[in-house]
Amino acid sequence: MNLPDQYARLLSAYAGAIDEAISAIVDCLEGLNQEQVNWRPEVPGANSLWVLAVHSIANAEQAVLAVLGGAPDTRDREAEFAAQGASPEAARTQWEHSRHELRAAIARLSPEDLEREHIHPRRGVMTGHQLLLLVIGHASEHRGHAGLTRDLLLARS
Repeated sequence: MNLPDQYARLLSAYAGAIDEAISAIVDCLEGLNQEQVNWRPEVPGANSLWVLAVHSIANAEQAVLAVLGGAPDTRDREAEFAAQGASPEAARTQWEHSRHELRAAIARLSPEDLEREHIHPRRGVMTGHQLLLLVIGHASEHRGHAGLTRDLLLARS
């Protein structure tokens, strides 16, 4: 396998891992009403399923579209944690739009983009590889939080 093919496979793996983790978070909202989507466990620092979804999507967009892709960084991280959602469908719509943009942006990355150092607004200097691994780790962590939050929510009923 030549180097361009290896990079294409690697990019596909990065995109697939991000997609899988965030899709699982969004899936945790399915079948819930507005109150349930916005419910927070009574634990300091806990977030609602809506917040976990919005925050994970915004984190991926910032790293992939802005830091790696050069798009303007319009993220308002603090607003993500105060966000309230209307329905699971609203989260699904937001994710469906973003997932296609993210996959396309990742597919456009060159080997040089992956090897070069970039400046992340909170994490500092990282290579493209490190940024994508950071997004995967972050979304995977919140995937676990979302599953637990949904379990706690449904156990209340």
